[in-house]
Amino acid sequence: MYFTDAIVLSKTDVGEADAVFSLYTKEYGKVRARAQGIKKGRAKLRGHLETLALSHVGFVATKNGERLIYAEASAMWPGIRADFERMRAAMYFASLVDSATFAGESDPDVWSHLKSAFGALETQGFEKESFEAFEKGLVRHLGYGSAGDISILGLSIARPV
Repeated sequence: MYFTDAIVLSKTDVGEADAVFSLYTKEYGKVRARAQGIKKGRAKLRGHLETLALSHVGFVATKNGERLIYAEASAMWPGIRADFERMRAAMYFASLVDSATFAGESDPDVWSHLKSAFGALETQGFEKESFEAFEKGLVRHLGYGSAGDISILGLSIARPV
């Protein structure tokens, strides 16, 4: 059993009641974990795994991958959720991290960069320079030097304008 803090990057519905979450965790890097029965009305994890939420999660490794067993939201970023521009920036940041990282590769610098970007969006609001600053930092933290050009990652995610 593993317990850690995580930011929910994305959610993919699977079947009638399950979903697979892409999480970026403090200790384990990106984790893709299945939450069984999360779409049922009385699911205990429901509401704690909203996209972009900072949650304390617990998961177990099974022969079919990781399975979420615990989640408690610690930050839902109400300032981000209330403002379209902030929300769009946060979704872009989450998509970049989700696409540019591999499961099981821990990177505390990427974790800190993502968490501080969300914190800045929450408290300071959105500025157009936020996109470029986040991209440059992510490229640097992923080990591609200080070039700062996000195109080096070969991702097909368009920056919101």
